[in-house]
Amino acid sequence: MKKVFVVLGTLLNQKPELVEAAFANTDESVAEGMLNNFVTGNKIFTISDYETHNKNLLNDFEKGLIEKAKTGKLSPELYGVIKGSVTEMNEKEIAKEFGVTSYTNLADLLSQAKAKSGDKDAVKLQKELDAVKLSAKEWEEKYNKLDTTYAEKHSKTLIESQRESAFKKIELDYPVESMPKQSKLFMSAFNNEHEIKIEDGKTVVYKDGKPIRNAALEPIPVSDVMNTFATEYGFKLKSPETGGRGQRTAEPTTLKYKGKTDDEFTAILKKDNIQLGTAAADEEFKLFKEQNK
Repeated sequence: MKKVFVVLGTLLNQKPELVEAAFANTDESVAEGMLNNFVTGNKIFTISDYETHNKNLLNDFEKGLIEKAKTGKLSPELYGVIKGSVTEMNEKEIAKEFGVTSYTNLADLLSQAKAKSGDKDAVKLQKELDAVKLSAKEWEEKYNKLDTTYAEKHSKTLIESQRESAFKKIELDYPVESMPKQSKLFMSAFNNEHEIKIEDGKTVVYKDGKPIRNAALEPIPVSDVMNTFATEYGFKLKSPETGGRGQRTAEPTTLKYKGKTDDEFTAILKKDNIQLGTAAADEEFKLFKEQNK
């Protein structure tokens, strides 16, 4: 095999054998399609453009933090820092006004300030104290609200992640061109009948308002629930290969690639509506190689 196909395979994220077969094919649209797929699915930056892109991302991130601060949506860690800074600022102002040079905490500061101020400043001092308490209370309320919102968003993110992971294990079996619609149909139907929640650190799937559990009252994994749903509603699933994942223990019943050339192999893929560079094409290529050892 020419090294150029190895290099092209690395660039296009394709097997060198498929790249060589595509360029050897008399039908130029095969190679052209492979290159067009790479162009439409990738972006190549110069170093200068990449650095500009990173600077723009940083500027947008900083602007986002400012907007979150205005609406009370910063992270709990940042709120903690801000709350501490505001309290420290108020303490320094009180200490400066009443001539307190050393204190251990807010209560000690107010006690010393009150002793120095005398009765005539007692009312003013009380107002300062009330202002500090109010500021602390407001920040506490904002923190608690943010903490709840953060927990809800975290749970939602975790649920979506588990839903996607479970769906990938289902492995629907449809032609490449119809797979997007079938996948969308499956998820729409599943979500219409099920709800996923996080309870006591466990993922629980609900159907008709009731949790789906096993005999031991443990939640059934999302992927198992999805698999049962797919079977009940007649969705086509891939059959597991015998002899372990990725291995074939028996000779294929149909030797459709036996004695075929590379061009004939590509033509068969085209006839069966299997696009080069896809997972389905990779599996067929393995079969092609096995039948022509």
